Amino acid sequence: MTNRLILGTAQLGQAYGIANASGQPDQQEANAIVRTAWDGGIVYFDTAQGYGASESVLGAALRACGAGKAARVITKLVSVLPTNPSSLRASVMRSLTELGIPKIFCLMLHREEQLALLDGWQGAVMEDLLVQGKTDYIGISVYTPEAALQALAHRLVAVVQIPASLFDRRFEAAGVFAAARDMGKELHVRSVFLQGALGMLPEHLPDFLAGLAPALVSLRRIALEVDCSPLQLALVWMLRRHPDQRILFGAEQAAQVRNNLDFAHAAATFSPAVLQRLDAVFPPQLPELLNPALWRR
Repeated sequence: MTNRLILGTAQLGQAYGIANASGQPDQQEANAIVRTAWDGGIVYFDTAQGYGASESVLGAALRACGAGKAARVITKLVSVLPTNPSSLRASVMRSLTELGIPKIFCLMLHREEQLALLDGWQGAVMEDLLVQGKTDYIGISVYTPEAALQALAHRLVAVVQIPASLFDRRFEAAGVFAAARDMGKELHVRSVFLQGALGMLPEHLPDFLAGLAPALVSLRRIALEVDCSPLQLALVWMLRRHPDQRILFGAEQAAQVRNNLDFAHAAATFSPAVLQRLDAVFPPQLPELLNPALWRR
């Protein structure tokens, strides 16, 4: 199942994630993270122009392990787009240079509010880049099920990145997964660990995430009974429940990549009974708990 994994590289360009205790890795550790992923069968890498130095760090790491031309890189445009076509095109060319790759696998808009731009000159530029072979696909990253369904219906959008997890079932309930299958489009699922919150001890949750505590207690109880970690169960559940989609995870250390590769290899060994018990473990489906963009507000 490792061919369904995407290495998210926000952590390579900045300190990222609520459970991140080690901060941004240096280039040597970034190289080890990317090499571990590549050697483990991961060929998809997710980054963004707005993730600090992520594109350049990822590019250097891909070159270090000889993966630059074969890697499939997803990158997102800046949250506030350039104001004219030539500047937008130039920003994509800079990304290609930073990444050291001949083309982008999927060029994404970074915010769901930008979906309407695909019907303007911004979309025309992105479509021209598609025709020129600078990107294979056009996509968008969203936070809400409503935006995901709208994006899937757009003629230019081939890939939609969504947050979903064992705890966050909003997109499944809204029919987003079913719609993607019906339309033959691809979902990239991020926040499968809810930025690491699913691996935290309930008593260590910040006050604004206290509503997750009862579900975390239940998850840790099942993890203890089946002798694995809560994060392993979260990844296994997603891989088994949504077998058609790609799953994105981040790492600050190469050991975390190895762990997730091991989790993915072990996914097939978990019984349906364990999955059914996990189905019953989820907190209130409140955006303020499940959408990191709303945390701390």
